[in-house]
Amino acid sequence: MIAQGPGKYAGDNYDEEKVKAELDKISANASKEEVYSTIMDLLAEDFSSIDKELNKIDTSYTVGPKPGTDVDKPKLDQYNISILLDASGSMAAQVSGGRKMDVAKDAVETFVSTFPEEANVSLIAYGHKGSNNKKDKQLSCSEIEEIYPLDTYEKSNFSNALKSVDATGWTPLADAIKKSGETLKANAEKNSKNIVYIVSDGLETCGGNPAKEAEALQKDGISATVNIIGFDVNNAEQQALKEVAEAGGGTFTSANSKSELQSYFESEYTKLIGEWLKYGMKVEIDTGEQSTQKLHGLWEIIDQFVEKEDREEENIREAVDYLREKEKDQGIAYDTDNRYSEIHDYFWNRFSELESKIVDDAHDLVEETDKDVQKKMDELEKKKDKGTNND
Repeated sequence: MIAQGPGKYAGDNYDEEKVKAELDKISANASKEEVYSTIMDLLAEDFSSIDKELNKIDTSYTVGPKPGTDVDKPKLDQYNISILLDASGSMAAQVSGGRKMDVAKDAVETFVSTFPEEANVSLIAYGHKGSNNKKDKQLSCSEIEEIYPLDTYEKSNFSNALKSVDATGWTPLADAIKKSGETLKANAEKNSKNIVYIVSDGLETCGGNPAKEAEALQKDGISATVNIIGFDVNNAEQQALKEVAEAGGGTFTSANSKSELQSYFESEYTKLIGEWLKYGMKVEIDTGEQSTQKLHGLWEIIDQFVEKEDREEENIREAVDYLREKEKDQGIAYDTDNRYSEIHDYFWNRFSELESKIVDDAHDLVEETDKDVQKKMDELEKKKDKGTNND
């Protein structure tokens, strides 16, 4: 039935007088099949175009990347996180909570353990060679070592890397920042996010310019953000380190104890939770917009169908009435009514199925995303609680 149209006078081509002229040509002895066929050839609407439009409707949904990865799920843009640990001699001093170097190591390890599993982390030590005597200055200032090469976090290897250094020498902060940039640039992908965290208790003592090197990371094609935690520093040191962080597009935070240092890392970790919350909301909004767009497209096709259906019904009914007056209708009203019912039911079932699938698939996607987000949030909260309890 759908393939029968369009008739000669269907749609905008309808002309009542010309249709009647064609009907007048029907023989009084014509069979019911001949009469029915003639009316279809004249007035059947083009329903095949409606069918084709319905076949084009895509009920699938597209969502953006997640702030983390699961099996067979979209992957996050690469995260490269470089941690620079000051191991100069002054880090051997005591603060509330213990020896500065030990406190810094504990806080760094707790912080790194909360990263998404897919994040890459690098640990660079500086000031860990020689001593802070003048005779060892050249050695100490030149020895900057990536003790944990950029890779995903592996607890035992990272712990061993931290244990391998102690507070002994001078403070080549500028060259440490530069080395961090070289590592990040060598491993950064097009859309990677590069972040540098520096734990330091003092100023550059090797003649370098940390602010200049931090600024260079912003312009070196990797856009690395430099954040500094000033550990037990005086006002002059705070101002100098703050300038370095600002040059690197990051922030400076002062910490004077183990609890303050841990709190800083905790706040950074909390940002990861925020990214998951934003992801969940974005998926819900994007899915709602896509669902609305798909439904509007379907409803436009329904409107086109109803217009064709109503027009065909009216035109065919008038044609049958005209033939009845001429006593040439051969009782085809039943057949035309059946055609109307068959086509109407076919398309209405398709409309209902597509509408339900569009709505149900959107609901299922949002529900699945909510579960994924909640699961990840629960995992991260457990890590956070564990890190806090270790404080």
